[in-house]
Amino acid sequence: MSDLSERPGRLLPPALASPGSRALLIGTGSRPDGSGLPSVPAVAGTLADLGQLLVERCGLDEQNLVVVRDPADSMELGLTLADQAEQAEDVLFVYYVGHGLVSPGGGLHLATRHTDRRANRLSHTALAYAGVRDCLLSSPARSIVVVLDCCYSGRAIGTLGPAAGEGADGEAAQLARVHGAYVLTSTGGEERALAPPGQPHTAFSGELIALLREGEPDTPPI
Repeated sequence: MSDLSERPGRLLPPALASPGSRALLIGTGSRPDGSGLPSVPAVAGTLADLGQLLVERCGLDEQNLVVVRDPADSMELGLTLADQAEQAEDVLFVYYVGHGLVSPGGGLHLATRHTDRRANRLSHTALAYAGVRDCLLSSPARSIVVVLDCCYSGRAIGTLGPAAGEGADGEAAQLARVHGAYVLTSTGGEERALAPPGQPHTAFSGELIALLREGEPDTPPI
């Protein structure tokens, strides 16, 4: 911790307040008829409220906030992620809320509006988390935070495991060494995420939004 934070009455500015920070909020809530995946109405409110709190509570410059609601396909989603990863110099904050799907090979995929969950089409119509990983590794950001609010999101931790030619400590450790990376997931690798009917937010995101709004009882303001 820096000297500034230790001086009486002084607090470090929120990390997201840095001009070099970027936040990308992604949500897939609307689904066309016959897609085989239900719509998640809570996604829209989750994106709106979380984005507002990142600005008001976390100091993010609104110009550095990108919200992608119902991306049409994996190309749109992947290129937007790549753009923000390239621009981030300090903190790169990536948040996804929507459907998480598992490929026949066991990999986590993030759904887009037109994702087809059939085994022979999933990899072509959803964004593989391995692609997210590649963007993270190439980003110049000093710190990376990835939050996944979707079914089977715990598989993202496995995806950050050892890759070809890497040591036993795995890529999660590599990301941490290079970027100070953090991955937070709403479920384990075999669990479904919750979106209670009639609620403005999904269950996991609702708790995070409440924490940003109200803080944690009996703790210091920071």
